[in-house]
Amino acid sequence: SPGLQRITWDMRYAPATEFMGMRIRGARMDGPLVVPGDYDVRITVDGESQSRSFRISKDDRLADVSSTDLEAQFALASRIHARLNEATSSVVLIRAIRDQVEDRLGRTGDAGIAEAGSALRSGLTDIESETAPKGLNEDIVRFISVKKNEPEWLLQWRLKAYRRWTTMVEP
Repeated sequence: SPGLQRITWDMRYAPATEFMGMRIRGARMDGPLVVPGDYDVRITVDGESQSRSFRISKDDRLADVSSTDLEAQFALASRIHARLNEATSSVVLIRAIRDQVEDRLGRTGDAGIAEAGSALRSGLTDIESETAPKGLNEDIVRFISVKKNEPEWLLQWRLKAYRRWTTMVEP
């Protein structure tokens, strides 16, 4: 609408994909906080753009935290957030595929197609319903690694990253 408009930003990257019925205890869907530094914003209205530069300063309460630490924390948070978004986006995709299979099954009279579709639907439901215990700890990291059939070196790398993450302080 015409007139003065106000835009606010929580200094976070975009949130992860959410879906109906999602329950992730102890986790936030928000994107990671940006690191202190210089940023640009561009706003386009009716094909006309305007740009401005601004600076996000380090929180004074983090005097003992180096810029390198903040960047490392951001890098780790970004990787975790990307994996969370990958997982939640996969659930959305699985549900869309399942809905399409259901639709095709309702319209087919072919027994072979119905059998194949039912097997596919069952597999999609099984994937989505597999659950891990609540929370995040080393046992959960191990559980996920086993489910993904990951090599030992990758499990050790994930455990090392988890242990480091547990010592970090959110700015």
